[in-house]
Amino acid sequence: MEKKDAASGQKLKVVATNSIIADITKNIAGDKIDLHSIVPVGQDPHEYEPLPEDVKKTSEADLIFYNGINLETGGNAWFTKLVENAKKTENKDYFAVSEGVDVIYLEGQNEKGKEDPHAWLNLENGMIFAKNIAKQLSAKDPSNKEFYEKKSQRIY
Repeated sequence: MEKKDAASGQKLKVVATNSIIADITKNIAGDKIDLHSIVPVGQDPHEYEPLPEDVKKTSEADLIFYNGINLETGGNAWFTKLVENAKKTENKDYFAVSEGVDVIYLEGQNEKGKEDPHAWLNLENGMIFAKNIAKQLSAKDPSNKEFYEKKSQRIY
């Protein structure tokens, strides 16, 4: 996929799987991108069923951010189906923002030892999310690399 940047006059079309990732992305990219968040606030990202608009936006996206750690790919695996149907390629079109985080483990009786996909609840992990998002935005939109890096550093 061709790189889009300010020089071409086109904004990157970015999709985030949930509002947490969308908020971090918006804080880094501001109005340099067109952003769509798939799972609405208050809905369960583990078992979400994408709407037709989500399918369309994902198919048209230049860049897709998902949490990883089985948040969207566990359960009914809705995200896996979505990106396969959109013919998107991992680490080219879509990226796990949790790459490199220190995984938190669940403590509950039935959950003990399982990975907690809510890694952003740890401040250091949230900063890793921001770095990963800025890195991928910069790779797809190199003319705004300095902007993305500077904005992401304000987060951490």
